[in-house]
Amino acid sequence: MDKSKGESGVLVVERWAVSRQPRNCSFRCSEVNQVQCDLLPDLNLHPLKKLLGCRAIASAKVDWPVLRLLPELPIEYAESTVLRAGDDYHVDIGGHY
Repeated sequence: MDKSKGESGVLVVERWAVSRQPRNCSFRCSEVNQVQCDLLPDLNLHPLKKLLGCRAIASAKVDWPVLRLLPELPIEYAESTVLRAGDDYHVDIGGHY
């Protein structure tokens, strides 16, 4: 996905949720999260302007068919390189000696 499309999607969700917050809403994080979780199904079922259907239908058509299960084992990040020690027996690894 293009970064700008992802950013605009976040903006849409943020504006949708903030505009529907009750005026006397508490500022506790847990209460705000609960209100937003309650509003999320309404956003996902709201009709899209440029596409037929809603976000839930678009996600079912586009995203769900290509999703895969997470691997059972965590991914381990590793980097390897061939180095040659200098006359002072130091090697440079990412700017560190």
